Amino acid sequence: MTSPADPPAAPPADPPVEGRLRPPTQEELDQLPVRDRLELLELQRQRRDARRHSRHQWFNSFGIAFGVLFTAASLISTWLTLQATKEGQITDRYTKAIEQLGSPKPEVRIGGIYALERLMVDSDRDRFTVMPVLAAYVRSHAQDKPPVGSDQSRLAVDVEAALKALSSSGYYWDLSINLRNVDLHGKNLRGTLLYRANLAEANLRKTSLNLADLRRAEMGGADLREAKMYGAILRQASLAGVDLRGADLRGADLFKTNLSQVKWNNADLRGADLRQARGVRAEQVRRVARTDRHTRF
Repeated sequence: MTSPADPPAAPPADPPVEGRLRPPTQEELDQLPVRDRLELLELQRQRRDARRHSRHQWFNSFGIAFGVLFTAASLISTWLTLQATKEGQITDRYTKAIEQLGSPKPEVRIGGIYALERLMVDSDRDRFTVMPVLAAYVRSHAQDKPPVGSDQSRLAVDVEAALKALSSSGYYWDLSINLRNVDLHGKNLRGTLLYRANLAEANLRKTSLNLADLRRAEMGGADLREAKMYGAILRQASLAGVDLRGADLRGADLFKTNLSQVKWNNADLRGADLRQARGVRAEQVRRVARTDRHTRF
């Protein structure tokens, strides 16, 4: 009869985890050679240093993160404070400029106009508030008389300043300026920039607009009888229903202009460019207006 088989050998135990090793007793340390004891002590010191370094790194990381958050919060707070201060300053500047417009002294009114012009540059949001104010000022004071002894066809100095600020700003930001129904009859606006100006129903009778820039202007229904518009640029403007009887349009640029229902009687169109103009026929114009071989249709 065979003897029972020996039980299978137990698998070798897993090596102990480093973190669970029992530290040596003092007796065991005393039995170690001096060299081994020094090495063991050095290893223990390195482990302590590593744990201490890890704690320091954590505290440093926390400190850096806290510093970044604190700096960001400080910057946001500073920015909000600056914005609030800036808005307050803009409001104060606007209020003061409006008060200046009501002054009886022209030099004070001009100062207010320049302040509003500067405000349009500094504040995008307030630009759309300032432009209607300047436009209303021009419409209300267009017929104010200049000083005695000066050219009475000129705009008053403050009105001229307001119109210049308004038109240059409208051109720069490609915005329409509202001068609807303005009364500028007999005034000298030679070379004035009126790009995209709304001059619908305006009284421009006998007004000098020689060399004026009226590109894309809206002039429907305006009275331009006997107006002087030599070399004026009216390209892509709308002159629907405009009264141009007796107007001087020599050399004017009317390319792609809307000329529907215009009154041309006795208008001078010598050298004018009417190519691709809408609502007009060459034979119709030639019957009632003055043209020459340089007039282009």
